[in-house]
Amino acid sequence: MAKFNDKHSCIPNGECEMFKVNHIARLFLDKIRDNPEYFMPMKMEEIIKERWKISVTRHQCQAARKKALIWIEKEYDEQFARLRDYAAGILESNKDSHVEVECVTTDDGKDMFNRFYVCFDNIRRTWKKTFRPLIGMDGCFLKNKVKGQLLVALGRDANNGIYPIAWGVVKVENTDNWVWFMKHLKTDLGLNDGDGFIMVSDRQKGLIKAVQLELPKMEHRMCVQHIYGNLKKHHGNKTQMKPLLWDLAWSYNETDYKRHLERIFCYDTGVYNDVMRTNPKSWCRAFHKIGSYCEDVDNNPTESFNSSINKAREKPFIAMLETIRRLAMVRIAKRSAKSHSHTGICTPYVALFLAKEHKYAYESKVHSSTNGTYKVHHGLDKHRVCLKKIVCCCMKWQICGIPCEHAYAVIIDKTLVAENYVCQWFRTAMWRRNYTEGLVPQRGPRFWH
Repeated sequence: MAKFNDKHSCIPNGECEMFKVNHIARLFLDKIRDNPEYFMPMKMEEIIKERWKISVTRHQCQAARKKALIWIEKEYDEQFARLRDYAAGILESNKDSHVEVECVTTDDGKDMFNRFYVCFDNIRRTWKKTFRPLIGMDGCFLKNKVKGQLLVALGRDANNGIYPIAWGVVKVENTDNWVWFMKHLKTDLGLNDGDGFIMVSDRQKGLIKAVQLELPKMEHRMCVQHIYGNLKKHHGNKTQMKPLLWDLAWSYNETDYKRHLERIFCYDTGVYNDVMRTNPKSWCRAFHKIGSYCEDVDNNPTESFNSSINKAREKPFIAMLETIRRLAMVRIAKRSAKSHSHTGICTPYVALFLAKEHKYAYESKVHSSTNGTYKVHHGLDKHRVCLKKIVCCCMKWQICGIPCEHAYAVIIDKTLVAENYVCQWFRTAMWRRNYTEGLVPQRGPRFWH
């Protein structure tokens, strides 16, 4: 009978015959699954030497990493086959959410994945109660072996930060798939015919058509960045075109709009004709509907969200969906803590906004009139402000929901509190309501029904 001897007389030399490739792969399996780009062979070699004082070759680590990736791929293939189980897992942890897995039946009677959509109940209820009627829409490519497009719908919180509402996966970004996505979103958010709501997107033809079909009364703002990109293809040598185009987009009133449009005409008639073909009133601030209190003329917040999930889009299908859900859950939790610890009347976004208006406001002269009306004089520029009606003839205050430089000048002159003239959407109380409810953590595949 063998006897175990726990006394060692040998001197450690960093070698271990039992430390095989399979063992290394098992040790790093979870780490490679979470961050495959970080745990490369050289990093694995360093960790093994530092933590276990064992020397391994670079070739062993390469083979172990490759084996771990094979195991992970097989694991995710098995999970993809259980996509309906994953959907059921969402409903188990986040009751009353809307999850749809759509498949098509092949000629041999097998189900083949077609489309996926999810909108969590806590998110849609919170958006309907506490968010501005503004939605950003965009699509981006998936980067794993399951090719397709990820479609996202985003809101904007009281601090003007992005808030994921719903997302889905389709094979291609076309009219049929956008209509399908839009129908679900319309039902979940109670958009009806779109009246009173605003959408910001790029000029993707399928999305534009879907909005026209499903939400005909929705105000659809086009992204100026994409318009400039299209114009640049034909007028790449026109260096002054970009600042002229953005000045036009940033116009808060029709007078400024016409003045900037005339400047483009004087600069180049070819550029002017192409600009007019894009219907500039659909992407200029001067023609935004009052009430959404969003001055954006581009879709950068949505592009920013797509960038934040860039690594997730490289993962296998289920892992990608779960990563996006986890990122949304963590985002809500972090902003909940931030909003509830903030002590000001309004959000930090308002403080930054007013800081930009500060210099102009202090240099202006204010002249009182009757009925709460004032004339604000700055150089040759004169504006009419009414604090009672919360309006300024420049229209910036009405569009942004935060006092413009002219209104701010009056507020300073009368020693009033600027935050009292900010609309409800940017108050700290609303910001806290934005993040009162979040997502419930979901259990792993072992617990799926």
